[in-house]
Amino acid sequence: MRRKKQKKIFWPALLVLLALSVALGWFTFNKLDRHYLKFQPQEVKQDFWGITFSTKYARELNLDWRQTYTVMLDDLQVKNIRLPVYWDEIERSEGQYDFSDYDWLISQGEKRQVDFILVLGRRQPRWPECHQPLWTDALSAEKLQEKQLAMLAAAANHFKSYQNITAWQIENEFFVDWFGTCDRTDKKLIDREIKLMRQIDSRPILLTDSGEFSLWIKVGSRADLVGATMYRVAWNEYLGYLYSAWPSWIFRAKSQLIGHPSERMMIAELQAEPWPSNFRHVKDLKTNEIGDSFTIEQLFTNAEVARRTGFDQAYFWGAEWWYSQMQKNNPVYWQAAKAIISTGNR
Repeated sequence: MRRKKQKKIFWPALLVLLALSVALGWFTFNKLDRHYLKFQPQEVKQDFWGITFSTKYARELNLDWRQTYTVMLDDLQVKNIRLPVYWDEIERSEGQYDFSDYDWLISQGEKRQVDFILVLGRRQPRWPECHQPLWTDALSAEKLQEKQLAMLAAAANHFKSYQNITAWQIENEFFVDWFGTCDRTDKKLIDREIKLMRQIDSRPILLTDSGEFSLWIKVGSRADLVGATMYRVAWNEYLGYLYSAWPSWIFRAKSQLIGHPSERMMIAELQAEPWPSNFRHVKDLKTNEIGDSFTIEQLFTNAEVARRTGFDQAYFWGAEWWYSQMQKNNPVYWQAAKAIISTGNR
């Protein structure tokens, strides 16, 4: 009888909690967020801002990724880049590695005093999250892990000679296994990857997690650095647009919960592009649809919330999209981001 009663209570309580969360998010996003635009921008250190750059995403947007990257370096003048190293790009054939594209990316940054966080592993930024080569499809789960560890070792040994790599990110949001097309989380695998990485190089290891839907305990206990996402507008096929507009103090509180001081925390993915509805690609959005999920005011607001976390750094998510918009005679996002990165002013 007790179990039945608990079950009857659970689902209504869950629905009430969900409704309250949606209502709070909507109110915060539509009401309280506007106050951030009235604040004097919080002061941050000179190297606070960075971007994530994805060769794959640039190609999806029909961009020349080398040209896009060079303009980012020279016009945005970014000095911190989180760089995903996609397994299916560096080992297209089993056992044959080609790091030349990434060598070019890092060396171009090196000429301009850019620091990098290299993302190594199977799970990487950008959909479908896991990016293994096609030849791995026939492998058993055990054999796939062996090949994954071999790839990690080969990449780490190749790139460790670059002095402008400041940290290694192992996998991307590894414990967020409900998102993407990846297998279920295997804690033993990431522990093996971390152990292997520490044997190869002594630089800090970064693990990332959901900023809104995790307490960061699993990553905090394993990593030197913790990176949280900050997506404040998202779309769901059942609920439509959701506003997870949590204030900055929640991020600070969770960092204290895992015992990580601010200098060991960062916003690894700061939303700076739209989240399309109905599973569309962002490149298919018309100009008048962009504001449904991401306005220029939201870019400034998100930047201010990131500043007020007190974390060590924040990496914008969507720089390739800013460039694609500029190519379509809509340069406002590029210009706004450039102002934020260069001065922090609005």
